[in-house]
Amino acid sequence: MKIPFGKYKGVDICFINSNYLKWLIEQEWFFMPKRNEELVVAVEKEYEWRENTGAHFYQDKVKTEVKKL
Repeated sequence: MKIPFGKYKGVDICFINSNYLKWLIEQEWFFMPKRNEELVVAVEKEYEWRENTGAHFYQDKVKTEVKKL
């Protein structure tokens, strides 16, 4: 899913650094009804996965998935 606004407009959330995702989650406006609920869920899920695995970008996610094989 791509961020539809701001400095990362058009960038898929898997390519955005964890600090920005965390910052988004901390912003009250991000959860307001005007925002895309699907985006909020995707950002929270991506950030939670990174926190649980220690990954910080999509490349880390790919490496983790390959190790499972």
